[in-house]
Amino acid sequence: MTYPDLNERHLTEKQVELKDYAREFIGVPYLYGGVTRQGMDCSGLVVRIYRDIYGFTLPHSTAQLYRRGKWVSVRALRTGDLVFFWTESRNKPSHVGLYLDSGAFIHASSSRGVVISKLTENYYKKRLMGIKRVF
Repeated sequence: MTYPDLNERHLTEKQVELKDYAREFIGVPYLYGGVTRQGMDCSGLVVRIYRDIYGFTLPHSTAQLYRRGKWVSVRALRTGDLVFFWTESRNKPSHVGLYLDSGAFIHASSSRGVVISKLTENYYKKRLMGIKRVF
């Protein structure tokens, strides 16, 4: 599976801002229900970034986020798209991340806090449920 290899000149100003801002959260510890630099969960990270960059309020729930936006194919991925995974039941999403570029996404891992991972990592590749574009 190949992922779009974006470079900065093809991104909008807001997408570049989103990527830069998202990276500021790397290392923030995991905290269920959290949305601050003291701790955040996966949907909290998405909610915080979208609020601060776009002024857009999203629900603080992976399941509710999954019901928003339009479906996007892997080939059409772009910075800011939401990537959803199952970690418990194959029938419902339980983890969300924010796509950056070149197959990389940022997310709040319950064991490692906010990190950047690759969609090609075996764990995520097997559990990818879908991709949504909120706007």
